[in-house]
Amino acid sequence: MPKYIYKCKECEVYLEAIHSMTERLTYCDNCDRVDSLIKVPANIAVQYRDNQVGKVVDDYIREAKDSLQEEKQRISKEEYEND
Repeated sequence: MPKYIYKCKECEVYLEAIHSMTERLTYCDNCDRVDSLIKVPANIAVQYRDNQVGKVVDDYIREAKDSLQEEKQRISKEEYEND
């Protein structure tokens, strides 16, 4: 079940409640008022599809692997020529 955040219009206290989507709280336990609660929009987690930071890191890793492979080949070639 989802978690909802409510704010009382009278006493301005925030309340958290877990209930189904069809239910709605109206009673404030703090000030004993009916119909004083309003839903507060919750923070929403956003995931970006075009992650530029991840692309930069992936490019750096790819370049480092290529550079390492070239260095291995160069060292291997030098050792072969020296023998």
